[in-house]
Formats: sequence, structure tokens, C-alpha cells
Amino acid sequence: MSAVRRHPVKPGRVLFVDDQPTAADRETYVAGSGEIVERRLTDGTRHRLIKVARAPAELTRLLTGLGWQAAIWPSGPDWLLGEARPTM
Repeated sequence: MSAVRRHPVKPGRVLFVDDQPTAADRETYVAGSGEIVERRLTDGTRHRLIKVARAPAELTRLLTGLGWQAAIWPSGPDWLLGEARPTM
């Protein structure tokens, strides 16, 4: 969320695609971590990332609190699509 705060796009919008929160059970989490995911790419390299699943209503509320107007909707069973615009 801090990246959203630091990078205003006035005038303009941000478009994003993310996993549905239900996709979290298909991730490989690092032992002892509820947020660090490990993924292996086709070249064999492994990468870790922080994954925090948010339901559309929760993410909309968080973005609104940061001064964004957001619309987030599901696209099939696996994906969320979103659009956000700064309100300030």
C-alpha cells in the first residue's frame, strides 16, 4: 500500500490484476510464514515474494483510505480486476 501512496497518477488511473483470495491455498508458503510465498520459474530459479490476499471489499476500503476511488471485481474463479483513480 505504501507504493500506492508514493506514486500518484494525477490525472489518470491505475489498472491491476491479482489472484482471488481463494487462490492462496494453491501457493507454496515458506515454512513458518503466513505471507512469504516461494515460486519456481521455468528456468529453475526460485523467488520469494510477500503475498497478502485481500477480498475486493477490503481492498477497496484500504484504497479509499489512501485517497483513491476504486472499483474491483472478479474475473472468473481465479482473478480480480481493478481500477483506481486518485481523489485528491
